[in-house]
Amino acid sequence: MSETKHTAHPWRIQLDDDEEPTEAYIRAIQADDELVAIAYSQADARLIAAAPDLLEACEKFVEMKVSHSHHALHPSGRFCEHCGLNSEKAVHFDNCPVFAAEKAIAKAKGKSNE
Repeated sequence: MSETKHTAHPWRIQLDDDEEPTEAYIRAIQADDELVAIAYSQADARLIAAAPDLLEACEKFVEMKVSHSHHALHPSGRFCEHCGLNSEKAVHFDNCPVFAAEKAIAKAKGKSNE
């Protein structure tokens, strides 16, 4: 896992004092009283608040599922235990959860074209 550059977690949902508990109001997401983002629905607020934890879980999952062995068929040493392919060249099967997690990590870290 590489060093993260986002605001440290945990992130939490904090309501403004004058807001009423409805689905349509704006929620501020904060960590240590620092504004991280503003969401326009409860669902978006929950997803944003969970983002650092989801990133960490994806990184741990990939670390657990990718072997770092030196095998003749996998000279890079990165072998996906789920689909059995070289993880470094992104040749996973389309339904490989390791590939999905690696794509999500790249997107979260700004290393994706998506």
